[in-house]
Amino acid sequence: MHHLLLKTGVAGICALAFLAAHGPAKAVSPLPLNQAAPLVVPVVDIENLTVEEDLRPDEPPEALMGEPPKKPMVAPPPKEMGGQSSGNIEDETIDKIVPGE
Repeated sequence: MHHLLLKTGVAGICALAFLAAHGPAKAVSPLPLNQAAPLVVPVVDIENLTVEEDLRPDEPPEALMGEPPKKPMVAPPPKEMGGQSSGNIEDETIDKIVPGE
């Protein structure tokens, strides 16, 4: 019984191999790549684009146009501080938090 099943299986495999080797060749066209779904998806870095837009001014500065600027680029510091520098304020704050040092 085992020999009969083995002989039948071998004969079937040989028949399929003969048909595959001597049968008519079938041509298969490759898949069109332009219609297939892409493997990678392009990602736009929106954060980088917004930074570049901020760096690109809409209006060029007057200094680049050959004209002197009409107003100063940096505002002068306020006079309300009363002669204190930021270092004095920091020292006073530290003295309030940790007295005696």
